[in-house]
Amino acid sequence: MAPVKVLPNPNVDATAAQYAAKDAFVSNITEMIRDIHESVNAMRSAKKQVAAYEQLLSGNDEAQALLDTAKALGQKIADWENNLIQPKQKTFQDVINYENQLNAQFMRLKGFADNPDHPMVTAGAKERYDDLKKEWQEFSDQKTQLIDVELKAFNDMYKELDLPAVIMPEE
Repeated sequence: MAPVKVLPNPNVDATAAQYAAKDAFVSNITEMIRDIHESVNAMRSAKKQVAAYEQLLSGNDEAQALLDTAKALGQKIADWENNLIQPKQKTFQDVINYENQLNAQFMRLKGFADNPDHPMVTAGAKERYDDLKKEWQEFSDQKTQLIDVELKAFNDMYKELDLPAVIMPEE
């Protein structure tokens, strides 16, 4: 193995500090995208669990309030998710038919900022990042509300009904 030294592009007039600032900026965007995707995956798991109880308890008259709560909670999680990602997009052509959501806006900003020929982070990119970060914070707060209030209420209702952990479907 021979040592390699990477030299700056001589066609770009930029300092190491400018490159470092851009790298930090792009890393922050990457972290936001990761947070969004991990949050969506976690909430999808919760929604799937609630849906499973909804299916198991359907027809149980004593659990009707719990079933109503489960249905409403599943819809709230779906609505929350649909603001963050576009689940209807399956192929690269679907962007024509379905509006991009917050994660795609972050990815577009990352692509714009991570331009090797332009190492400076523009004021417009910083402003857009601040806007998207604020928007993500609102959705993150909604996620906390869903977990701390809505899912907690569902769990409390489940406990009050003294339902078994394993529910066998009736034959």
